[in-house]
Amino acid sequence: SLSDAAQKFEYPVPKSLAGNLQPLIECAAYSAFGAIATLSKARKWKVCHILLIGITDISSKLYELLQDHGYDVRLSNPNPDARIPQDLLVPWAEAVCYRCDILVPCTDNFPSLGPGLAKKLRCHSIVSVADNILPTSRDEREETHVAMADNGIFDFGDGLCDLGQIAKFYHES
Repeated sequence: SLSDAAQKFEYPVPKSLAGNLQPLIECAAYSAFGAIATLSKARKWKVCHILLIGITDISSKLYELLQDHGYDVRLSNPNPDARIPQDLLVPWAEAVCYRCDILVPCTDNFPSLGPGLAKKLRCHSIVSVADNILPTSRDEREETHVAMADNGIFDFGDGLCDLGQIAKFYHES
């Protein structure tokens, strides 16, 4: 397909998608849902407890998909005005330490996941749809992986990582 490097995009996208972000949002949500469903099945969790951190277009669609398939989903958002039912709300200050099976950062407001923050996490796995939650420094990223492993987190799917002038890539470990 033809590509269009429009100013609002940092990477080429098919021309047919340049004016309509809805298919991209749906694709991202379904991709994250697939990762979560596969991880849940592989771990043999009967009831999978998930925390979506940040309300975005992608996390809203992901929430619908997870709810439709019977997952136990909670939400946290840095914006106190967000309309979240109280029985589903996890306060922003408690989100990082919230006990769940899968933590899903969905916003750039989620702090960078360095070794110090990795030690505070109380989840079993992370599937990120936010950009750059891991440090870009190779040494600090390795320290973060070690801290997660020490904390019992062995499944980690990161979103898009920006390496500046070099490239952008999807990371999973």
